[in-house]
Amino acid sequence: MTALALGRPAAAATPTVPVGPALPSLVPVLAVASGTAVAGNYLLQPLLALVSADLGVPVGALGAVAATALLGYALGLLLVVPLGDVVDRRPLVVGMLAVTSAALAVAALAPSAAVLAAALFVVGLTSVVAQVLVPYAASLADDASRTRVVGTVMAGILTGILGARVVAGLLGGELGWRAVPAVVGVLTAVLAAALWRRLPAEVHRHRRNGRPDVPYREVLAGVLRLARTAPVLRVRALYGACGFGVFSAVWTTLAFQLRDAHGLGATTVAVVALLGVAGAWASPRAGRLADRGHGTVVSGAAFAGLLLGAGVLALGDGRLLLLLVGLVVVDVSVQAGHMANLGVVYAVAGEARSRATTVYMTCVFAGGAAGSLAAATAYGAAGWTAVAGVCAVLGGAALVVWAVRLPLGVPDRLDEPFPESVA
Repeated sequence: MTALALGRPAAAATPTVPVGPALPSLVPVLAVASGTAVAGNYLLQPLLALVSADLGVPVGALGAVAATALLGYALGLLLVVPLGDVVDRRPLVVGMLAVTSAALAVAALAPSAAVLAAALFVVGLTSVVAQVLVPYAASLADDASRTRVVGTVMAGILTGILGARVVAGLLGGELGWRAVPAVVGVLTAVLAAALWRRLPAEVHRHRRNGRPDVPYREVLAGVLRLARTAPVLRVRALYGACGFGVFSAVWTTLAFQLRDAHGLGATTVAVVALLGVAGAWASPRAGRLADRGHGTVVSGAAFAGLLLGAGVLALGDGRLLLLLVGLVVVDVSVQAGHMANLGVVYAVAGEARSRATTVYMTCVFAGGAAGSLAAATAYGAAGWTAVAGVCAVLGGAALVVWAVRLPLGVPDRLDEPFPESVA
């Protein structure tokens, strides 16, 4: 991957900048590519019951399979995304999408859980291309249109996350689970070819002011140094890991619960996935509250919501309506907490925002992988109530840390800043 990213600049025929109306027509392609890439991490979540029956593996083993995609994504955030700061992003983006397409093809043909897990790990590792495309789109836009362009690409990512479960559930319910990675793999390959033709090459990006850019190893060292010396970042990363751990715990086991307790299949999971719209609705509102200096209150409410949601989910064992209410409470709480975390991180990070995002999101997805594995093991041992217990432990841990750190009477803006030496 690194060798591919560090390849020679494109030939002279490759466009170096979007000209005239080229950028407006390119932005939707970037949005679709970002959404398709990130969707790969969630495609099989509503289909795990079908995968279990086809491959003959128990719930606990499939939890480990589901976790590999999130672990791959976490590793990609740490090791691959920083490459976007030091290389020509055109071959990096196209190469990652090509590898994603190939890995999805392997997943569609996987004869065993081990092969599927390996393929999903590669999918997760390369699907971080979405996090490369967002700053890439920002760099292509002028000052007047940058916010709109970034918002469009981010909307593509959110649509990919929400739509992955819906489309996968509907398609998998009709054609079988293997059709889902196969279809998305073909779409990813088409997008890779389109971006190879459309993306401008960054011919002069490797040298600035007559000097080489910062070496890749120094970028990684800066990420690790930031994680070591920024206590507020570590705390917010812990919050994010707990929240996404709850989210992943629920969605890793939901298909099994709907099948075992209610006799429902993958198509129903797709319909249930539409409840994620509640979280999308809550996100910007929580973000606005955090921007107004209420990040601490939003965080506390979100963690309390995780505990409440875990309780409702436990009561929903055998009661479909309560189960759906619990899903909404958990999703809204996770999204609100995530927005509060990002608000604090971006407010205090200064010029270290990219590295801070890498640290935060790596921990978030590592927490998601841990939540998937723990929930699958718990479900196999004691059923849905045990999954709710895992959610309660993670939500309770975040709430306890928040309560211990609660700065009574101190506004959020006085939270400890990042050290100047790492900004």
